Amino acid sequence: MRSYRTRYMGTVHPYEHPPEQPQVVLPIEVEIPSLRVLAEAKLDEAEWVQQRLDQLNLIEEK
Repeated sequence: MRSYRTRYMGTVHPYEHPPEQPQVVLPIEVEIPSLRVLAEAKLDEAEWVQQRLDQLNLIEEK
């Protein structure tokens, strides 16, 4: 008796299972000044907090 090997040939329809799309990573530069830089600019606490919130909101939008 002869034995035959079976081979997996995959799908007949190449578009049945499309390949996964690669993820795109966009390089984004964000500059957030340090507390020392802000202290040297002599910003009061309320201005510092407002600027920090504005910067964080810009990051979230990107």
